[in-house]
Amino acid sequence: MRKIAAEIKARLNIIDFSELWPSFHEFPFALYDDEKALINGKEITKPSNFYGNTAITHEDQVYAIWHVDADTFKIDLDILTSKIVHEMFHAFQQEQGERRFPNELKGLDYSYDCVNLSMKYLESVKIEKLCKNFSEKNFNELLVNMNYRKENYSTEFQYESKIETVEGMAQFVELMTLKQLDIEHYRKKIFKMIEYIKTINHYGKIRFLSYDFGTLLMLIIKENGLPFDYDLTCEKTIADQLLESPFNGSGKPYCKLEFKELIQDIYATRKNIVMTILDNPHDTKILQHTLYGVDPLNTFAYDQYIYCKDFAAIKDDQLTWLRGEMLFETDKDGQLIKLYSKKSAI
Repeated sequence: MRKIAAEIKARLNIIDFSELWPSFHEFPFALYDDEKALINGKEITKPSNFYGNTAITHEDQVYAIWHVDADTFKIDLDILTSKIVHEMFHAFQQEQGERRFPNELKGLDYSYDCVNLSMKYLESVKIEKLCKNFSEKNFNELLVNMNYRKENYSTEFQYESKIETVEGMAQFVELMTLKQLDIEHYRKKIFKMIEYIKTINHYGKIRFLSYDFGTLLMLIIKENGLPFDYDLTCEKTIADQLLESPFNGSGKPYCKLEFKELIQDIYATRKNIVMTILDNPHDTKILQHTLYGVDPLNTFAYDQYIYCKDFAAIKDDQLTWLRGEMLFETDKDGQLIKLYSKKSAI
């Protein structure tokens, strides 16, 4: 880990952070594996709150942390550095008082609707065109589509737009880091993001998709000098700010057949996962808890059940963190009443 940390630090030293985002600055970073962590050049036992790749407070200091495993050694060091800068931006968001975070528990109720997803897909087509060659016509059509979804699918639209803002801005900073370190990596990442948002199967995981939508919207704003408030205390999302631009026309509902098939597959897959757990012996525990936190990338709701692949936090009179694959059963009010797990989680 020491060698990787030194290579990352050498790259951080040549980055102009103020060019990535106004007033942005470097934060300390830590690398860790399953047993130990490297912080400020010192090797310590891995802190219990180090989990995933994120920004976290340790001993009154916010760090960008990165989990080192076998795959880490395969990542190009310019790319790895850009991803750590991404996590540093999350630390910067904390410092600056960012408040546009999505409610991930409400996000479990995200409705996969054919018209909403089909029209979001049309937005991806316009975003690709705007990234390649900005035109007022395509920009107007993008805004018309976005406005239709905001008016008719407001819950889903706001959930997406908050992820696009909080995560999309961080990934935009990651992208701009690549632009400083290696222009080819920068170009390849833009190409990959465009291809990702144009792939229908990726619409089954709206959170992943929203990262790239937000990043590409920020790129369009930056490259074309569109009005935007870069102050992280701003309460308007990227989409909200774009929709303050004048536009003409109204969106027309549209449902693409492939999305009907995708939505059927989404819910069939969820049902299969839930029924597999219920139909096989598992440790069970009666609960009287509230769901407090989840890994939003690996959690879904199906009927009265909530499935968590990696971890969850539940709360009664105290907060309890659970690790591993688990299924919660809820009552009509959304309270947790039973836990199914492969091994005792509590």
